[in-house]
Amino acid sequence: MMGGVSTHIRRLHQRLLQAGAASQVFARMTGTSQDPTVIPQHGYGRPLCYFSSALTPGAPVEAKIVHCHDYWGHVAPSLVRLILCGKRVVVTVHDQQDREKWRTMGPLQLLSSLLFLRQSKVQWIAVSDSIRNQLINRGVAPEQCVVIPAYLPPDAASQGTFPLPAEIERFVQTRSPLLSVYGFKLWLENEIDVYGFDMSIELIKQLKTKYPKIGLVISLPCVHNPEYYATLANRVTRYGLSENVLFYTKPMEEAYPLWKVSDIYLRPTSTDGDAVAVRESLSLGTPVVASDIVSRPAGVNLFHHRDQSAFFETVSAVLQNRDEIQNALTQLPSVDRFADIARVYQTVSS
Repeated sequence: MMGGVSTHIRRLHQRLLQAGAASQVFARMTGTSQDPTVIPQHGYGRPLCYFSSALTPGAPVEAKIVHCHDYWGHVAPSLVRLILCGKRVVVTVHDQQDREKWRTMGPLQLLSSLLFLRQSKVQWIAVSDSIRNQLINRGVAPEQCVVIPAYLPPDAASQGTFPLPAEIERFVQTRSPLLSVYGFKLWLENEIDVYGFDMSIELIKQLKTKYPKIGLVISLPCVHNPEYYATLANRVTRYGLSENVLFYTKPMEEAYPLWKVSDIYLRPTSTDGDAVAVRESLSLGTPVVASDIVSRPAGVNLFHHRDQSAFFETVSAVLQNRDEIQNALTQLPSVDRFADIARVYQTVSS
């Protein structure tokens, strides 16, 4: 697993194939894929999208519907070309970084984006209400934009076929309570640790007095920033937490086995979309402590973002009442939004 978006795309792709759809994924990746329905994008600055088809040399668009999960503004010139070629386009927006990403576009991307926003042959999926509001403020027609959270349950037949990596398995066997935190990469925004890895390490330092065998797994499939990684690793050593904190820096095909064995899943982010890992943890009965930077699903224990004291107090309360919280999570309804996405495809095709 490289991230929540890639998890969503993979599961959606699998569901479409199971439903008999001729689905293809065009993905930025290194090497080759053994799956003929997954087509790597090499030597192409920005692929049109991760999902369905792309207008690239040697990759003609055969699909009637193109579903884009990349930032749509960066690939707007290609999206406009697809519409001119008679294709229908669906765009899922996974994060609320519209303002920040809009500022990174060049003149052609900006002009294409303004044109694309006004296309009636486009259907938009926002993973949260706040993202939908951003899109409407940007010019998307309200009737063309629906809210569908990105979480899709894993295939029931495949559950149990994804064991914990041996390194994590050895770690969790001797740590209790076990906390986990995940981020696609080390990402600093205005010198703030977006995924809150720094806060999670400070949390373990605070909790260790009461819980000497506490463990924290930091799942980080893409380091991206080796200097900051060294800073975090040095902090762990300086705090005497080398036996309590495990950095796992390899991708996992599925990460839910880690959420399942965790006593708490942490999401101390300073920005977010609708985190797949949060909904997946809740579905597994794992308590979640997350920042209030965005609206969170029912059952999440919230704290004020970037407030270390509030983070500590909220996690401490959850640890003290974990059984009661877990019982409450079993009462939450399970939701599968695949049918909602399928309805968007039907709408854009009509």
